[in-house]
Amino acid sequence: MIKVSVIVTSYNNAHNLERCLNSLLNQNYDKRFIDSEIVVVDSGSTDGSIEILIKYKDRIKIILKPKEFSFFTRLSPAQARNIGAQNSKGEILIFTDSDCVLPLDWVREMVASFQKYQVDCIIGNREPDIGEGLGTFVRRYDFILYSNKFIISEPLIINKNTLQKKHPLCFISRK
Repeated sequence: MIKVSVIVTSYNNAHNLERCLNSLLNQNYDKRFIDSEIVVVDSGSTDGSIEILIKYKDRIKIILKPKEFSFFTRLSPAQARNIGAQNSKGEILIFTDSDCVLPLDWVREMVASFQKYQVDCIIGNREPDIGEGLGTFVRRYDFILYSNKFIISEPLIINKNTLQKKHPLCFISRK
């Protein structure tokens, strides 16, 4: 059995958080072969995200911004991901953000990529969020520009063989 930890970073995303969590909780994979946990690291939300997370407390692991980071208004995405990784049990760590709604086969496809190739890292694509305000508009516009230029049909395989051969590192994703 493969143990998978899905680590979700979250900050002030109450408007989309439940959609994200439900997309993860409803993943389609064979539970005889994949044992998954969902670890949500909240970076100090002030918008009602915590109340939403509490509704899911029996099905997800919730980590609130640790006290040693109290001098920061919020955690950076990297800090939140590292805290999530330190508090996870998976052999495979899969990272996403709370503004993402994942396809039903997402976890299964990620695990399949690790099984099919000798791989240490997989990069995937995402759909733009459905947030509110100017920041969301800018992210959507940036996503459209980025995705139209850089979506490539095959996943990038990063492992010790490709790194030792000094292949140029470019991030690509499946569409």
